[in-house]
Amino acid sequence: MTANAQAGAGDLDDVQKFTRTVAAGEFVFRAGDAGDELFIVQDGRVDLLGADDVVVESIGPGGVFGEWSFFEGRPQDVSARAALDARVIHLDRAVFERITAEAPQIAASIARQLARRAAAAREAARAAQAPQPQVAPRGEPTLVAEGGRQVFRLAGFDEALVGRPDRASGTVPEIDLSPLDEQRTLSRRHAKIIRRGGALFVREEPGVRNGTFVNGERLGAGQEVELRDGDLVQFGFVKLELRWQ
Repeated sequence: MTANAQAGAGDLDDVQKFTRTVAAGEFVFRAGDAGDELFIVQDGRVDLLGADDVVVESIGPGGVFGEWSFFEGRPQDVSARAALDARVIHLDRAVFERITAEAPQIAASIARQLARRAAAAREAARAAQAPQPQVAPRGEPTLVAEGGRQVFRLAGFDEALVGRPDRASGTVPEIDLSPLDEQRTLSRRHAKIIRRGGALFVREEPGVRNGTFVNGERLGAGQEVELRDGDLVQFGFVKLELRWQ
């Protein structure tokens, strides 16, 4: 039953004129139907259904639905089906405009509900875009040279120097890549692998000429980047893959 746009002002007091009883399982509207009415649940519950009739939201007593299509003048983009026997008030545009003029408190209540739902939708969108926490891989981290020629185990190090030996100072890095550095592109103190809170990071040391790269992106001096399983790490021309095994 559609609210009668020709009803007199006094008819707004008789909510039954705008109320439809919907049995559980019955559709109030389906996706693609005209969005020319605004709906309010008087009692019971109505589910909004997305693709494959998956419930995306449940509307209880006092809740408003169908508002986006109603205000934007476009077809319904979801379906609405009674989850329980329900009574639903439905208002066409002319009646809604009269309510706005004659009973502003009702319009204000609807506006507050719409604002809350819009805020909830924005929050859900932000949550969906937020980075998801990484699950720590099992096993121990290793750096594996191309073709598996050499494996450098990182277990037991909180901080490991990557580079080549410095004969003048006698410094030997924990990760000595000199056997793989046929073109001598490594610095003596090229980078550090840092273990912190169960995660691994790489940081390039100052004065490095030939760069440090993670998945093809060059690090700046002093820049620290978290490493993940399967990342390709390059020191100078020496390429390795981080593997947890």
